Amino acid sequence: MQIIKTSKKPILTILCLTHGDEVFGKEIFDYFTNNTTQYPGLQLILCNEEAYSHTKRFIETDLNRSYPGNQKGSHEERLAYKITPLIASTPYMIDVHNTKTDMQMVPIISTDNEDVRAIISFTKAKYIALMPRKTQSASTIDMSLAGVGLEFNEKYAKTKAALNEVIKIVKGITQKKQNADKLSRTIFEIAGTIPLDVKLPKDATNFHYYKEIPGYTFLVGDNSYKDHQGFYATKTKKIKL
Repeated sequence: MQIIKTSKKPILTILCLTHGDEVFGKEIFDYFTNNTTQYPGLQLILCNEEAYSHTKRFIETDLNRSYPGNQKGSHEERLAYKITPLIASTPYMIDVHNTKTDMQMVPIISTDNEDVRAIISFTKAKYIALMPRKTQSASTIDMSLAGVGLEFNEKYAKTKAALNEVIKIVKGITQKKQNADKLSRTIFEIAGTIPLDVKLPKDATNFHYYKEIPGYTFLVGDNSYKDHQGFYATKTKKIKL
């Protein structure tokens, strides 16, 4: 694990390589590490370097389901134990991910508040996934009062536009700006996972309602899930940010 701070009291933490095979996080870490003087107020954490070195999602347990961690637990639980207080040391946090699904970039949140919305306001995202906060086997975003996971499509992550979205968040949050461009967005409240025996259409896409569930799909088509087909939402809410 590597930690880089661009100022004594960072405002925003960026978690990179929560999953070792999601390489956009490494690109984000390298970019900001090489440009620290341009972006004061950052704390960068390169999380699971060992998994990255083996091109694996994780070594023993999914880091994104290992919080708040265990000092004597699995490799990822020990990492989570070290990362948790680092997240708590800054008021804002983003966790960078990759997905093979048909989405461009979708923010994932576990709570809906003004600080979370401030982060999202600097993105182009039209859809937001709300996964209610957990206390055991929690995810990274559950550890922050203003934590947002950013799921970037793998192809989109290779473009300059994807990097620019992260840069815009960093500038906006650390410089305490407000985004003047208000976009209409929809929050999808995730209710659970889609069992393997549910027969979805072969061309099923995300954020569409399917009677087979019944509900709106999220992260369908991501082969990193072995015990389900993705997630589904039953409630939606329109907002403008």
